Amino acid sequence: MGFGIPDAPANMTGRTTNNSVQVARATDNMGNNREQTTYGLVTQVQEDTIVVGTFANAATDGQTGEDVVTAHNLTESNTAYATVQKTRDIIPGGGLVDTVITTTTTTE
Repeated sequence: MGFGIPDAPANMTGRTTNNSVQVARATDNMGNNREQTTYGLVTQVQEDTIVVGTFANAATDGQTGEDVVTAHNLTESNTAYATVQKTRDIIPGGGLVDTVITTTTTTE
């Protein structure tokens, strides 16, 4: 990690990467959580860029696959260049493998 954004186009001003999972919980007869397992890893990447040319909203295109645009926002200002924020959801490995990341047992 260092200064700048690796492998970024010249008009990119920022990138945020978030990883999340779904959680399945097993409970006892009193409804207390006893065990949990995570599955379904999704990586969400938000890219901030300066607009070059015209804005085309990629979120409204019909999309399928392991990398889809879920939000595409245009910000315009009187005091700065127009910017675009694009959010992509990426399923690592194409979602073909049921990925179990961790299992935790809860004790009292």
